[in-house]
Amino acid sequence: MQNIITRTPLRITLAGGGSDMPFFYKRSPGAAVNATIDKYMYIVVHRAFGNTYRIRYSKEEDAKSIGDIEHGPVREALRLLDIKPGIEIVSLSDIPTKGSGLGSSSAYLVGLLHALHIWKGQLVSKEQLAREAVTIERDRLGEHSGLQDPYAVALGGLNLYEYMPDERVKVNPIIMNSEDLNALQSNLMLLYTDIRKKSNAVLESVWKMDNFETLAARRDMAFRYYDELTSGNWKRTGHIISEGSWMKHGAGQKSGGSEIETICRKIAALGGDVRSIGSGDSGFLLIFANEQKQKAIKEELKLPELKFGFEFNGSSVILFN
Repeated sequence: MQNIITRTPLRITLAGGGSDMPFFYKRSPGAAVNATIDKYMYIVVHRAFGNTYRIRYSKEEDAKSIGDIEHGPVREALRLLDIKPGIEIVSLSDIPTKGSGLGSSSAYLVGLLHALHIWKGQLVSKEQLAREAVTIERDRLGEHSGLQDPYAVALGGLNLYEYMPDERVKVNPIIMNSEDLNALQSNLMLLYTDIRKKSNAVLESVWKMDNFETLAARRDMAFRYYDELTSGNWKRTGHIISEGSWMKHGAGQKSGGSEIETICRKIAALGGDVRSIGSGDSGFLLIFANEQKQKAIKEELKLPELKFGFEFNGSSVILFN
């Protein structure tokens, strides 16, 4: 009996974002700073009894052919790698996945591709996993998705990513001493709003709108954030998080007066720098604040906190037998 489990981290965007979309980086390089965290998507693959494709997620499917599979990412991953029937795929996650804004969809797909390559006896690079995920999301499923999430969750770590017009992705690791890295981490907090929206419609509006100047400014923030961290000035990064959040609302995201924005303004009034995570303006909020301000924010909002640490491994195989 063959059993494989992959573990793929979720990610938080610290600066930039949006400029990883083709309509932007085809004109000018994009950039974002993001970090993967120790919260994961797990994909379990093992040999199924019978000549079938069995997929378990929020529902269960048994299909005789790949074309009969309803779950789009699974169907297209199996098709891309030409996986024969007699396989079962199960997914588990550390967090609620729908609308979280932590890159869970890409973590699922990258983790699945990783497991399927191992299933076929293939060792592939993390860059290949990311590129295959982009191909499936964009070309096969027709989603309006960017380069940020597949590369972030596949490679892992705290990095500045540059998205080039020729589709290359440059990865610049952010090197910090352990004291500064721990301090940065302790001043970041994630709160869960339980507000869920599908991000694809938001991404489509960004895709179609002429907001090049706004996204260029956010791209430039990623370089500023990178410069501050690599210079040891992590305390000066909070205002970049907030600045990027308000610019985000002006880049095709019609969230003026939304529940998320109301919460963000309350956090700002309590002295925290805040941004909504991801493209759907929903799910988790990333907050930069010291311990005293974090306590006041939690007492005021009474939202669940997701405690996390940075992780630096990216997608990995944790069981193969």
